[in-house]
Amino acid sequence: MQCCNIYHCICFKINLQTFTKPICCLFGCTRNPEVIVSDVYRQLTHGEILCGVQDFCIQTQKPLRRSIIATYQASIEGFVKHLGLGLEESQQLMMSGVQLAKETVEDFMSQDMSSEDRRKPLVAGSVGPYGAFLHDGSEYTGAYEERMTVEELKDWHRPQIQCLAKAGVDLVAMETIPGLKEAEALVEVLKEFPDTKALLSFSCKDSQHISSGRTFSEAVQEACKSSQLVAVGVNCCPPSLVTPLLESAMSHKKADFSWVVYPNSGEDWDTKTGWKTKEITSFAKLTIDWKERGAMWIGGCCRVGPADITELKKELHV
Repeated sequence: MQCCNIYHCICFKINLQTFTKPICCLFGCTRNPEVIVSDVYRQLTHGEILCGVQDFCIQTQKPLRRSIIATYQASIEGFVKHLGLGLEESQQLMMSGVQLAKETVEDFMSQDMSSEDRRKPLVAGSVGPYGAFLHDGSEYTGAYEERMTVEELKDWHRPQIQCLAKAGVDLVAMETIPGLKEAEALVEVLKEFPDTKALLSFSCKDSQHISSGRTFSEAVQEACKSSQLVAVGVNCCPPSLVTPLLESAMSHKKADFSWVVYPNSGEDWDTKTGWKTKEITSFAKLTIDWKERGAMWIGGCCRVGPADITELKKELHV
């Protein structure tokens, strides 16, 4: 988990396909970008779209791959502070992950490969919570919201979203957001980039509340204020919480929104010792209910592996 924090990446493939292997990271962009491009291309040509920490399955009307290079804990401030880069270098590094993905997509599309209804993969970038930058586990509590204003949170998130938008992402994935104040800040910053679409997912503490203690239904109402969001939901919570969370906010979700759902394995995370390994049960069977409740983006977050996603795919018969 720690090694994925600064240079977290995820990729999607549409039509509830399987994700199998890790892709690349922004840190790698500064070391050997050619290896990253080669690996992404190989996995595109073999029908493998994948992730580092998270695995997704997506349902749409027609098959379509989406290659999503994400930057969950990457930030301009972090690059300056921890990598010793200048402002312009940091901005270029943030954008380079998107650029590498787009180049790989172009290479992939230039090949003469037979495929039904073959479409161009889309590229998106992740925006994680401020708490992930702090590296103290507060993305699961939202404690920092008490000492920060909406404007301060907007100022912190703006550079990341600006870089991703400038680099030409097709979608911004704003994920593991613990509180309403930060969600409000993200939605407000998104307005500054009117041509950018996004999804918004929250970390949750129980079957009714997001991590900060506010209700999930309130969070969905906040998300529905945006005309740029295409989905709202939850991620990195125990699978058992998903159905009651969706049920609690069903009446507040706009008809043109879909749910995005990608829980963790159900194991517990300790900020001092890490993941507490225990015997877990696959949540694949639960996904049928999530799908029936309107979840169009379904998958797994931390500690959910390729075998779990394969089982999920089989359960949904896709």
